[in-house]
Amino acid sequence: MSLPSSVNFWYSMFGVNMGTLNFDISVDGGTEWTTKWTLSGNQGTGWYEATVPLDPSTSHVRFSAT
Repeated sequence: MSLPSSVNFWYSMFGVNMGTLNFDISVDGGTEWTTKWTLSGNQGTGWYEATVPLDPSTSHVRFSAT
């Protein structure tokens, strides 16, 4: 199964204690991860769309947050 050329998602990050949201990819089955998109801090009350292009060799994707 092949992955699409990009991933679209919506996020909302509101609050003074908002941390960091990352979108990570792996090209080796999940052994090592590379952050392809990151955002930190209060982004207001809205919902926003992000698009992250994927490398053709991407095997796994994940969100990570602190």
